[in-house]
Amino acid sequence: MGVNENGLRQIREVLIRYSQYGSAYKVFDKHDIGLRKFAEEAESEMQAGRVPSIAFKAHETKSGQEERHSLSKDGFDN
Repeated sequence: MGVNENGLRQIREVLIRYSQYGSAYKVFDKHDIGLRKFAEEAESEMQAGRVPSIAFKAHETKSGQEERHSLSKDGFDN
């Protein structure tokens, strides 16, 4: 199961909303290395039987706290 374009767009929206680096993702690019890194994390979570999600360290978030955000199953190919 891999993250599809819908999933990459979900990741992008999370980055824009919660990450200090969100402004770097204003333009969608499905080949962006950062998006792909988070996609790999979500795929690993799903393969391990957990809810597919991405995590941010405290210094990466606007809130200054560690955060984890889930992706919907629509963001994955079957």
